[in-house]
Amino acid sequence: MKSDIRQALFEVNKQSEEITDMVIRAEGLTPLEAMVLTYLSRHGQTTLGELAARCRFNQGNTSTLCKRMEKKGLIRRERCGDDERVVRLSLAEAGAASVERIQANGELLYTYIEREASKRGVELESLWMLMTEISLAAIAAYRRDHDGTEED
Repeated sequence: MKSDIRQALFEVNKQSEEITDMVIRAEGLTPLEAMVLTYLSRHGQTTLGELAARCRFNQGNTSTLCKRMEKKGLIRRERCGDDERVVRLSLAEAGAASVERIQANGELLYTYIEREASKRGVELESLWMLMTEISLAAIAAYRRDHDGTEED
C-alpha cells in the first residue's frame, strides 16, 4: 500500500513536470530561463546576487544564464551606477510576453485536466485541498518525530 501511494505521488509529480515542460519548451525556453522570467515577473527588478540566492543558483552560472537571456531580448541587465559590481535585472518586453504566453498555455492545459477530472466525477479543488492537508500533516508529523518541530 505504501509503495503504491509513493508511486502514485511520483507519477503525479512527474506528469506535472511534463506539463510544465511542454508549456516552457513551446516558448523556446529552458526551465531555468522560465524560472528567471517568472521570478522577475512576480518580484520586479532585482540584482543578480538576489536572483541567485532566491532561486538557489550558483552566482557564476546565473550571470552566464542572464547574459544569454539578455542576448535573446528576454531581460535587461544594467550595472548599478553607484557600484559597478552590482548588476540589476529586469524583465524586457519579450520576456513579459513569454511569461503571459506560458501562463495562458498553462491555464489551457489545466483546463483540459479539469475537463478530464470532471468526466470521472472528480472535483479538482476538493482533491487539491485534501492532498494539501494530508501533505502538511505528514510533514508536521515527520518534523515532530525527527527534529521536534512542527513549523515550515
